[in-house]
Amino acid sequence: MEKQILNIKVSWSGKNFCCSWSDDDAGTVVVTAKTLDKLKEDFAESLKLHIEGCVADGDTLPQYLVNGDYELTFDLDTAALLRDAETYTTMAALSRACGINQKQLSHYANGQKQPREEQRKRIVHGLHIIGSRILALCQFFFEKIGILGVTCRGFFIHLLFLCRSMGKWGGCMPQMPCNGSPNTMKLNGS
Repeated sequence: MEKQILNIKVSWSGKNFCCSWSDDDAGTVVVTAKTLDKLKEDFAESLKLHIEGCVADGDTLPQYLVNGDYELTFDLDTAALLRDAETYTTMAALSRACGINQKQLSHYANGQKQPREEQRKRIVHGLHIIGSRILALCQFFFEKIGILGVTCRGFFIHLLFLCRSMGKWGGCMPQMPCNGSPNTMKLNGS
């Protein structure tokens, strides 16, 4: 049997990620958390406990919920997307990558303004550029320099710390075409 997709809307409110899901038969589940990963974890657990409680109370629920035949997908609004991105990049770097003023990005991240769809697409494209550059750096260091015994995640953490401590991405980011191909990559200044 194919799993039912439950699309969970995620937003940023105050200093927390928040999400909710509602079903006419099952009711509503609402969760807040400081991080997106924690929100996802807490939501999955809350939904499971909610379903178990409804079944124990004798409520009639769709069979896919009772059987656990569902998959959660999380749809982030722009504020939540930007707040999550702050875990691996800066607003300044994103501004350079997407071409949107840093102050405007801050307004979007704080929920003070809502971007038009075209602006959101530029933000997502900018995040893809940053991600492809980080992956290209990882590939470069692992293939060209031959760093051994370091996980890619550990390498990213060290690289991000180094770049943030420099206050900018300029000296750390590889130069690559917009299609994200690492094949033509070279480091700045080389």
